[in-house]
Amino acid sequence: MNGVFLEVLKARNLKECINNFLSSALKATGAEGGSIIVATGEKVKARQGKIPPEAASVIESWESKIEEKLKGGALVIHGKEPIPIAEVALPSGRLYNLPILSEDKIIGALSLVGGPGYKLAPEARKALLSLLHGLNAVLPLYFKFEAALRRKEFLEFFFQIGQHLISMVDLNQLLLDITEIASLVLDAMAACLLLIKEGTDEMVLEVVYGGGSEALHMVKGRIGEGLVGWVAQSGEPVIVNDVQKDSRFNPKVDARTGILARSIICVPLQVKGKTIGVLEAINKRSNEGFDEEDLKILMTIAAHAAVAIENARLQLSLKEERDRLLRIQEEMRRQFARNLHDNTLQYLSAISMGLEHLSRLLEVKPEAVKAEIDALSKMTRQAIREARLLLFELRPLILESQGLVAALRTYVEQLNSTGNFLTHLEVEGVDKPLKRDVERNIFSIIQEAVNNVEKHAKAKNVWIKLGVEGDYLTVSVADDGVGFNVKEVLSKYKEKMSLGLLNMQERARAIGAQLSIRSTTKGLGRGTVISLRVPVSVAFASGEEQQ
Repeated sequence: MNGVFLEVLKARNLKECINNFLSSALKATGAEGGSIIVATGEKVKARQGKIPPEAASVIESWESKIEEKLKGGALVIHGKEPIPIAEVALPSGRLYNLPILSEDKIIGALSLVGGPGYKLAPEARKALLSLLHGLNAVLPLYFKFEAALRRKEFLEFFFQIGQHLISMVDLNQLLLDITEIASLVLDAMAACLLLIKEGTDEMVLEVVYGGGSEALHMVKGRIGEGLVGWVAQSGEPVIVNDVQKDSRFNPKVDARTGILARSIICVPLQVKGKTIGVLEAINKRSNEGFDEEDLKILMTIAAHAAVAIENARLQLSLKEERDRLLRIQEEMRRQFARNLHDNTLQYLSAISMGLEHLSRLLEVKPEAVKAEIDALSKMTRQAIREARLLLFELRPLILESQGLVAALRTYVEQLNSTGNFLTHLEVEGVDKPLKRDVERNIFSIIQEAVNNVEKHAKAKNVWIKLGVEGDYLTVSVADDGVGFNVKEVLSKYKEKMSLGLLNMQERARAIGAQLSIRSTTKGLGRGTVISLRVPVSVAFASGEEQQ
């Protein structure tokens, strides 16, 4: 008998195991044919040998009853009762039926068919029961093996889904793919995805797959409203197979997809414990409704989806940041070209024309040459100062080598050498080195503020102050110019494509600073003040950061 049973154990999966067992049972009993069914979530059946129609009809009836009873719950044989054997006499022979057990639970049935005069002999009965006991012992191993294979396939399937989703950078297509995958895998009539608007309690219906229309895109709701709102608020998943009986269901909210909901399964989309949205599947196509297996699947999809959405958002943010930097660079190039054209090139052109005039003076009026040379020398020195200031603003090497205070002193000297306005510098309490990125951003903000004074303010004086007040490093650039309407300019500067103010705001934000602008167009206090407050904890460098 051990040799016979070894054939059963050679099986590589449950179906092969059942077939091997049926072959061994037919050999051990001398039956002409047989049928076996094992129903444990997934039904496995096998038939072998000769089974007359009348026997087949009885077997099918028995197996159907077993399936129905198992759907209602496990059938248990209590204690160590012997395995019962049912016997039915047929015109064509005899039919025997025995339960298949696994850990005292009935999970299926074995039927054997013999021809006329066939009877299950005591030895055959003993051999059959021995085989059944052996099968009962090994079935749990096959169940675990099958479960492991299913889990492996499940993980491989969702790994592929995760790879697909994470590789996508088009956010709109990504959202559509997520809902399509959820609908198809769960066999749902429709699926939808809502995202929470950052910093608000507003939820936006981004995409619906399998129902609704294009007009439903961007339909809004609030956290806490309806089933989807409850999931967004609680961060907990939910299965409701009869929505009309659930008090959380709100037809005005949950029916916004344009789909008449009967059953709903809904899970949160979470990244690092933060809920960013909700993924929902609606109306299971089968009448059984959604179950815990569906919930596990949808939670897995949601986990991949949330990471993919965050990744796509970061990609979009990086693209927007890159485009913004390119616009700023282009504006800086245009500004550099304007400054070069309006100042240095004008002086060089004037010097060139002066030299031509000088060559003619040597011939017709030699006594006027000295005065002309003096004028050209003065113009040349001014051109040099303008060029040096332009180069300094473009790349102040002293800022990197000696720090912000030294760079500001040199900057102020060069500004005063141009004679456009008088610049004053006051530094107090800054006796320690600043962080390099803080120095660069502060210097750029001061540059931008001074450039605005030069272009718009018509000022006679500019005051640059750097100091420490309490827990803040303070920076200010003030002028006595014409001033401007701050509210009006801030509301329109984007329309005018002026990136100066935006550049200052972005640089302040980069170092965690507060930027404020105050300006007056009339009275004694007329002029503009640009103020910056940087937390001391952020501004000053440690020993390593000074390097």
